[in-house]
Amino acid sequence: MSNALQFIILLVAGWVNRHQQEIIDYLKEENHVFREQLGGRRLRLTDDQRRRLAIKSKALGRKVLDQVAGIVTPDTILRWHRNLIARKYDGSAKRGLGRPPVKESIQEITRVGEGLTTAGEINAAALLRTINAIERFRHVLQQYQCEHVFAFATHAFRMAANGEEAASGIADQTSIEVRIISGEEEAGYAFLSARTRIGWGKPHMYLIDIGGGSVDFVHGAGNEVITVRTLPLGALHLTERFLPSDPIDTKEFEALRAYVRNAVSLLFEGGDLAGPRARLSPAQTGLVASGGSMTTIKKMIDQSWTHSSVTTPKLRIGEIRRLEKECVALPLAKRKRLPGLEPERADIIPAGLAVVIAFMEATDKRVVTVNPGGVRDGVLIHLTENNFQW
Repeated sequence: MSNALQFIILLVAGWVNRHQQEIIDYLKEENHVFREQLGGRRLRLTDDQRRRLAIKSKALGRKVLDQVAGIVTPDTILRWHRNLIARKYDGSAKRGLGRPPVKESIQEITRVGEGLTTAGEINAAALLRTINAIERFRHVLQQYQCEHVFAFATHAFRMAANGEEAASGIADQTSIEVRIISGEEEAGYAFLSARTRIGWGKPHMYLIDIGGGSVDFVHGAGNEVITVRTLPLGALHLTERFLPSDPIDTKEFEALRAYVRNAVSLLFEGGDLAGPRARLSPAQTGLVASGGSMTTIKKMIDQSWTHSSVTTPKLRIGEIRRLEKECVALPLAKRKRLPGLEPERADIIPAGLAVVIAFMEATDKRVVTVNPGGVRDGVLIHLTENNFQW
């Protein structure tokens, strides 16, 4: 490219940036004038107007909103966005408890996030395992002659530097497009699954969905999502970071415990959870947990339980603590032979147990309800209720 052409491009880019800034400055000043005209009167917006502002605000983030938000505060706009998510996933008017019928449910553990903690990327071996699994799923889909196929990716693809590239690679190899969903979407789907499958008899509900890379936390009241958080407390992530030894070193596991307890404590003691948490008693709240680690823990404690069991599964903190102690004491080879435990989860189950116990202690709950569904279940419910549209 010639120097003259480079100069012209730079000149045009600079003019565009200045022009955009002038537009932004004008709109900010217009907002100031509008607020002066309002005086102290409260601005009343329709739900549609709130929804439109909420969608646009999410792309900006709090830092930019602090600079440009005019007619309402950033906290108000972000709260609208949380409520918007709740309404998107709330189909309670159209259904009772339950879920859409499923002809066949299959799963494979591919560890797509393996090594992500240290490398920051999805490695080639993990991606190949995932592609091969999707190919096997594709053959099943062909047998059923499925009209709609949806694939989505979560924490590993969001965090990996090559997440978008990995998703494109899957599409190239399998002809199945992969949608990388946000942390808030992931938590919203977990909330929808819990609300649909089991409901809850308390005014407020705390939900945790334990994945390999992260834990999604939702504080809900009725059908409304109050707070959504994604924490770096996934069972695989914690295992790779804190538990390199086999058998598990006591000091290493205590370091993991301390890290998890501190993260959960900060969740409840700081930020916008501090107020609601201070006003809620244990009698007002229920605790629901989902995800592969959680259903595995249930199967290990009660081998007669299956995903199709009619009764709502519950676990007491005492039996979870006893299982944690047993798992930590065993070397990996012996842990793999424990009843109810898939060998592929044997290395990460101690971390999953530590997360569940930390949340039960922080919420003063002696009992946790296990949701056999989770994010995938919530996605299925959402799609069937929305004409197979995201």
